[in-house]
Amino acid sequence: MQFLYNTKITIILLKVLMAKKKVYGTCLFCCEHKELKRSHTINRTFFNELMKSCEATNSARVVSTNSPIIRNSNDNWTDHLLCEGCESYFNQHFDGYGANALRGKIVGQKISHTDDMVFYQNIDTTNIILYILSLFWRGAGSKHPSYELLITHPNIHKFLIESFQKRQFDSRYINIRISALYDSFGAADCNAIKQMITSPFRRVHESNKAFSYFFLFEGFLIEIYFGRLRHAIRKNGAWIAPSLKYIKCKKVDIHSIPELQKVFTQ
Repeated sequence: MQFLYNTKITIILLKVLMAKKKVYGTCLFCCEHKELKRSHTINRTFFNELMKSCEATNSARVVSTNSPIIRNSNDNWTDHLLCEGCESYFNQHFDGYGANALRGKIVGQKISHTDDMVFYQNIDTTNIILYILSLFWRGAGSKHPSYELLITHPNIHKFLIESFQKRQFDSRYINIRISALYDSFGAADCNAIKQMITSPFRRVHESNKAFSYFFLFEGFLIEIYFGRLRHAIRKNGAWIAPSLKYIKCKKVDIHSIPELQKVFTQ
């Protein structure tokens, strides 16, 4: 009995020591060799709210496009990516604003609905675009298995770093649209959909020589489109333009997303 007690104490102490172990490496943003902080690619506040909303389970419903199973998890999808200074830079300029804008918590922000659209007014679209791109960029640089499908090219990596540094965005090469999700079957209400999160997935648009990466969390489907945005694609949905004060989110049935159909059928 004493042996088992001592073993448990030893395991606890080892976990504490491992948690406090410092990690050094090249910062993804400043490219300097420094101590790296454990970073949340998708804001920690999203995961905190998810855990709270799931009450006794203290876990969110995680959907993976690689598995026909919806499971509960309390994994925050973290990795050592940025030094303390760069982590603070993203928290200050992008993460806080982007998260609050999507939640409708910006002072003076207005949200209105039609049958097929949700309008967000009095917001900084450039800031929101850079926030979303930072999710992709950090996810592509992470070794966490939830982001394994995210891949970036050195030229895109360089372009994004320059965009984050200048806090400006050129939409000639990358475009973003945000869709508000609903369940046409009525099985999941708005709160239930907000309790779901998927590992990011990818679509290839061969006819347009383009590709997209998708994030699904907090009740939104976010598409990041890489390639020339032809007219037929541009008119299909509401793409976010920089330097504006509003965004339009088309309402999309969660069951219409091909990558998730097998999961929800299961």
